[in-house]
Amino acid sequence: MCHRSGSPNMEDIEAFSASYRAKLDEAEIAKSIPENMSLEVSSPGVERVVRIPQELERFKDRPMYVKYVSEVAATGSSSESDGVFRLISFDLETNCCTWGLADVRINREKAGKGRPLSRKQRDWRLDTTFDSLRLVRLYSDC
Repeated sequence: MCHRSGSPNMEDIEAFSASYRAKLDEAEIAKSIPENMSLEVSSPGVERVVRIPQELERFKDRPMYVKYVSEVAATGSSSESDGVFRLISFDLETNCCTWGLADVRINREKAGKGRPLSRKQRDWRLDTTFDSLRLVRLYSDC
């Protein structure tokens, strides 16, 4: 794919469709598949689930909704939290990643309507292990 996030353009889709249709026609003539077979292709969607760690590099510049489990050091218990973050870094050797708040409406509204992220919000960091991540999906501000 020539697009950074792996999304095909219309020419890619048209070329694949023509090639696939030709292969289906050959298979129908050879009677190796039933006649009148059809295929439906769909997109994983705007808020697709991100596979960890395989797709972290691919989507690192996009805001992501992250649900994670954090350990409370004093009690040894754990709690589930979530937020909309941007990926700062990740390390495949330690299986850890660092997140910051994404510059999206839901996070900006915490500083007050119409206000940008505060310095404290921009500097905030969350360190997680891959194992503590329960759900990571792309986030759309729409």
